[in-house]
Amino acid sequence: MQDSKLKILMIAFAILFAGLGTYLLQNSHATSPATSFEAEKGNLSALATTGVDISASNGAYAQFGSGRGISNPAAVTAGFYPCDGNDPVTCFKSEAAMLNRTPSSLHVTLFTSSTDANTMAGNGWGAFVGNGTTFPYQWQTVSPHPNMTISVPLAFGGQSPSQSVGTSEMAAVANGTYDSQYTQLVNYAMGAGYTNITWRLGWEFDGNWFPWSSYNNPTEFVAAYRHVHDLIKSIMPASKFDWCGGGGISYHVNWAAAYPGDSYVDYIGADTYDFANDSTLAAFNRDILPGLQDQLSFAKTHSKQLSYPEWGLGTNDDTYFIQAMHDWFNSLPTSGGGSLGYNDYFNSNSGGASSLDNNPKSKALFITLFSK
Repeated sequence: MQDSKLKILMIAFAILFAGLGTYLLQNSHATSPATSFEAEKGNLSALATTGVDISASNGAYAQFGSGRGISNPAAVTAGFYPCDGNDPVTCFKSEAAMLNRTPSSLHVTLFTSSTDANTMAGNGWGAFVGNGTTFPYQWQTVSPHPNMTISVPLAFGGQSPSQSVGTSEMAAVANGTYDSQYTQLVNYAMGAGYTNITWRLGWEFDGNWFPWSSYNNPTEFVAAYRHVHDLIKSIMPASKFDWCGGGGISYHVNWAAAYPGDSYVDYIGADTYDFANDSTLAAFNRDILPGLQDQLSFAKTHSKQLSYPEWGLGTNDDTYFIQAMHDWFNSLPTSGGGSLGYNDYFNSNSGGASSLDNNPKSKALFITLFSK
């Protein structure tokens, strides 16, 4: 009799725990890769209005659209703009070690100079992919080569020139005035063994701070972009091209007019920063999310992948921004238009941005999220 009662109790407990397990599986956010960014955005916004200090949570808060634990495309496609200073290769290798990864498994974004065409080609960042063995000719020593994006100007004269200077410069580019310098730049890359570079032509074109700004010159921008695209493609056929905006929603009004055409673009890029320095969900939803949604919509329309050649913190150690960007990356389609091509953290103390070393809480969370 005692044995019968014990067996009945054991069966009852088994049924109870089985039912509880089923409930948890059906209602667990962490096991639901289909959870959408939009559905969770409202829940996170509600947290922001209750006075929860997200920046103090060290990442221990809800994720939206995250595939972490199932897949992590944010980590798979991750990379860096490698630090400040004069030794970016050493810096890039240290960033890879920080994530317990090999340098070749990461993406890297580099810049050329917009001061003048000769600096761009010969004495600036073009030299970093030159055919040599010592600094600064070091990128060919990273083997296998990492996937690389090089940011290339479509006009010269530094930042914030007059509209007339920008128009004149883009016309000169489109007319072939600087073809020899662009050719030299590409040949540096070829000589270093980089034969499939992504070229970010006229980056942040939709702002008003570069001489190739499309803000008032969309026709001239498109002509210059197409000309340099065709020249580079004739030298390096496996090249890809990133049409990259500034990321702020206020700039996107000119995108359609400045689009060079589907045959000239592989990635729709957006440089995205936490320049508001406001560690709240409401700030992210207000200042950053609308621009990301614009970019996604545009990319889907044109069946292009997304890229984030530059993304990073402003001057605030904002763990929510790191988490939110990671989860946005993982909420994107897994293939086709709107899927994630690459994302490179701007690990530098320049231009209003700040490095991970200057933001210890964000650095710790970044390592957790972007290691693979």
